[in-house]
Amino acid sequence: MTEATAPPGKVLLIAMPFYSVKRPAPGISTLKSILGREGIGCDIRYLNLRFAALAGIETYEKICDYLGDDGDTLIGEWCFARPLFGRLLPGVDDELLAAGRFRQEPGYSAERFRAVRELAVPFLDACLADIPWKEYRIVAFTSVFEQNLASLALALRVKEHYPDIAVIFGGANCDGAMGVELHRQFPWIDYVCSGEADLSFPLLVRRIFAGAQVGDIPGIVWRDGDQSVATGPPRLAEDLDTIPPPDYDDWFAQLRQWRLPALANQGGGIPMESSRGCWWGEKSKCTFCGLNAETIHFRRKSPDRTAAELRDLHGRYMKPHGIGQVTMVDSIFAMDYFEGLLPKLREMALPVGIFYETKANLSREQVRELHRAGVLWIQPGIESLSTHVLKLMRKGVTALRNIQLLRDCAEFGVHPIWNFLTGFPGEQEEDYRQMISLMERVHHLPPPSGFSRFCLQRFSPYFDEAERHGILNVRPKPFYRHLYPVDDGALANIAYFFDFDYRPDVAPPDMEKPFSAAVTHWQEAHAAGAVLSAEAPSTDTLRITDGRPGAMHRQVTLTGPQRELYAACSVIRPVTDLVAMMRERFPSVAIRERDVREFLDDMVALGFMAAEEERYLSLAVPVQDRKKITSHSRSIS
Repeated sequence: MTEATAPPGKVLLIAMPFYSVKRPAPGISTLKSILGREGIGCDIRYLNLRFAALAGIETYEKICDYLGDDGDTLIGEWCFARPLFGRLLPGVDDELLAAGRFRQEPGYSAERFRAVRELAVPFLDACLADIPWKEYRIVAFTSVFEQNLASLALALRVKEHYPDIAVIFGGANCDGAMGVELHRQFPWIDYVCSGEADLSFPLLVRRIFAGAQVGDIPGIVWRDGDQSVATGPPRLAEDLDTIPPPDYDDWFAQLRQWRLPALANQGGGIPMESSRGCWWGEKSKCTFCGLNAETIHFRRKSPDRTAAELRDLHGRYMKPHGIGQVTMVDSIFAMDYFEGLLPKLREMALPVGIFYETKANLSREQVRELHRAGVLWIQPGIESLSTHVLKLMRKGVTALRNIQLLRDCAEFGVHPIWNFLTGFPGEQEEDYRQMISLMERVHHLPPPSGFSRFCLQRFSPYFDEAERHGILNVRPKPFYRHLYPVDDGALANIAYFFDFDYRPDVAPPDMEKPFSAAVTHWQEAHAAGAVLSAEAPSTDTLRITDGRPGAMHRQVTLTGPQRELYAACSVIRPVTDLVAMMRERFPSVAIRERDVREFLDDMVALGFMAAEEERYLSLAVPVQDRKKITSHSRSIS
């Protein structure tokens, strides 16, 4: 049998808890399409749906909401640790079990988590009994965030009862050293696919069916005797147009089977991929980011392919099920899509709202074009309103640029999803004082969801170059010790989240209380309807209305040169450019730089503008444009 020949037999792909029930898994759904194109039979079992139906969606999704936040409370993994390892693990006291962000969640206690854990063994037993395992020659588990131990527990049961089945692990938890160590520690895993598996997995499947050698396949871990052998990084798919669209049929069928609603409109959206890697990370990876381990090389689908796939996704899955949101799983928006993709989406005019992750340095016109094309939600990676802290992160933007993006989003009806990250080596107390002062001026702009200290993640520059950044004594988060009965070296290879100490000279200040109060004040003021708006009742008049807490003047009217100055600062402008512009527009008026500066500084003092290094930005949101955009948002969302 040659590798090109379709082998007999089938493949089963499995998504275990704790993966959200709000959306299908695009990775394994794409692999199913790839195998189908090559004539290889494949099914997907969303066993996370089965467990959610057992545990209750609310509790299940609450655990999923905190997956991957910081590794302090890996509740999802803990639920399956003892069913897998028994009494080899140390106990977990209530204080540790209820630690972290769950402390602030009413109704979520150690007792509630123990009740969920008690469901693990009956769930695993039912999966083993109900699935026709003999139909499959290969069973592959995808493991992202807190899917490791549930996958290991079921894989062990499968291997014990059906030893001829080849067990494969893949997903983000299998990248690099993590995949090698999982393979080394758990002998019931036959193979690991590390990194992108679009090319390695179908080739591995064909080799297994043919009984052929696999050691020359890049991106896998295999067993040579009792040794785990890694073949190096995977070969990447350079032309993403050759990758078929994902097949989500199994997900929708199993939603019906377990009588779960199609939750993709409730915070998830149907996932779609238009690019891989990170073009910014290729140039200057953010210091805290652990994404795109060995696959940071940026590639994107062509605009024609992306538009066609979205249209087909809508017709095949979204329209029949009343789903109105698409979540692009890209790490970053391809900037040439502004010219290539967005006009096509605007022309298609599907009744779909799209989510994308973007950079924060979008122009005002780019934000407008995102909305016109149906991109209604973005995650722009704002992270901070301190230029110094943003430099520590290598974000490539300034605080003022982040504020401009928030203002532009408010104007054009694009919802930015963002939060503050803190605790970076080298932060200063003054950074926080400046941010707190700035926050008082922007209560009318979209607030953060909250703030948290950054978590040290594997594959991040902070992890790979820890000492250079003043990060010392790196060790796995304590909770891992209650999950894996392995030695310290193995645990360090399996873990993704780490604790550390700061070198004394780079330790950040303790500003959590005043900063937390400022964030809460912003959220509350915005929810109460704080506004700062600019309306043009005539061509030469601009009326600014201030409805923010503590406003000094509820209304200010600007005319003539002052109106022109304020309007010109709808984008960030250096004072020298403003002086030159005003002299050109008003040649008959003696425009003095001192007068321009005085007006700008007055606007800053009133909180109508923000300034940084002699560059100015107007903060008021234009009323007329915002009304038009809001109306358009309702018509397509």
